[in-house]
Amino acid sequence: MAYNRFWRTLTSFKLSQLLSTNREVAQVFFLVDRKDLDSQTIEEFNRFQKDTVDMTDSTDTLIAQMKDSSKKIILTTIQKMSNACKNDKYQDVIDRFEGKKVVFIIDECHRSQFGEMHKMIKKKFPRAQYFGFTGTPRFAENASQDGRTTADIFEKLVHHYLIKNAIADENVLGFNVDYVRTISSTVDIEDDEEVEAIDTEEVLMDDQRISNIVDYVLKIHNSKTNNRRYNAIFTVRSIPMLIKYYDEFKKRNTDLKIAGIFTFGANEDGELETEHSRDSLERMIKDYNQKV
Repeated sequence: MAYNRFWRTLTSFKLSQLLSTNREVAQVFFLVDRKDLDSQTIEEFNRFQKDTVDMTDSTDTLIAQMKDSSKKIILTTIQKMSNACKNDKYQDVIDRFEGKKVVFIIDECHRSQFGEMHKMIKKKFPRAQYFGFTGTPRFAENASQDGRTTADIFEKLVHHYLIKNAIADENVLGFNVDYVRTISSTVDIEDDEEVEAIDTEEVLMDDQRISNIVDYVLKIHNSKTNNRRYNAIFTVRSIPMLIKYYDEFKKRNTDLKIAGIFTFGANEDGELETEHSRDSLERMIKDYNQKV
């Protein structure tokens, strides 16, 4: 298991390369569980070594690749592999692997390896060996619905790379966490008393709360950024909240350069008197271009 997705992909790629040179291994299958990860991983693999893998755009293409003994590394989705295993028209090809040693390398294995698809693939490839890569493994406290953990599927942990290792290796910046409560409830409610639910969003978006938080951020900015030796990223839960914070920061008399970035909704609905988020983004970009 690796810490960062890029390093997980790089590690799994090198593992695929090394295993594909082993004469005992017929083929190495790299499985992902979503179409968007499929394209992303192919791009990263081919960046490491040009034309290492091709896009498996259908189960037929997957089967054609499996027929090619020179194709030592095949990248596909677990859904396509599952379809190949259960579809009768592909069984003559699948059956060829019954006595062969193959390796499955599975990216983001915490998402895709706890259902029927994994069981089906395991049944069709009895001599297969599995390596799972994930940044969020399942332990007893976050086990699957049937109570299984990542170790139940993949057995012994081969290696882990934690954020503390990445910080020590200077692959990522160090950080610390301070928790500051901005909302507190002082209302005493009897067990049998019915009360109207608190509008959380209204409280979080309250002008005074946002103003207080902006004041606090500006107050601690220098100490938290080591006298501005590096930048800071301020993340919020919604676009409307981002716009309110941005406008509040702009009101302050500070020499800090404040910028905002987000993706607006193409078909966003809004009242006529409210600024469309696209217009807000254009306004922020215009501000930024005037400063830089």
